[in-house]
Amino acid sequence: MLNFDLFTPKSHHDKRHFIVLEDKVALDLTKDVGQDIARFKALIIYHFNDITRVITELMKFAIQIADVFIQLLENVVNFEKETYNPFVNLDEGTKLWIEGLLGVVAAWKTINMVMMASPIGVVLMLIAAIALLIDDYMVWKKGGKSLIDWGQWKSEINMALKHSAPFLKIKFGKLLKVMSATF
Repeated sequence: MLNFDLFTPKSHHDKRHFIVLEDKVALDLTKDVGQDIARFKALIIYHFNDITRVITELMKFAIQIADVFIQLLENVVNFEKETYNPFVNLDEGTKLWIEGLLGVVAAWKTINMVMMASPIGVVLMLIAAIALLIDDYMVWKKGGKSLIDWGQWKSEINMALKHSAPFLKIKFGKLLKVMSATF
């Protein structure tokens, strides 16, 4: 076990030794620190104009940032007032109708997300995409306003249709026979 009695002053005379030791160490450190403080003070005085300029620019920048945030907050509050206050003043029937419509939209979005996550949903979305492409092609073919300029692929599309039509007729024919036998 350690004995700390050595460092514990036993009398008033012993306490004076610690005070003298403390004063001596503080005086030695103050000489070194005092020189550093004087050097630091001289640097501040020498570069006072540069320091003032930098602090002023930083404060101007901070004020500009604060102005942007204040404007943003003001716009958010005004938007909230413009959208929420008219809703509060509606009659109960209209409020219920709007809330019901929002519920239907939320349910629709949820169903869409679930469908997109399942393999059947992905296949259905692929079929829908192909149907939209075929519709766009048919609009273009009739001379209507199409989203895609199909002219650059006209020969490839005609060749693909020519070679795939008999294959699709056979496969869809078999599918229809199986479905009609099942139902």
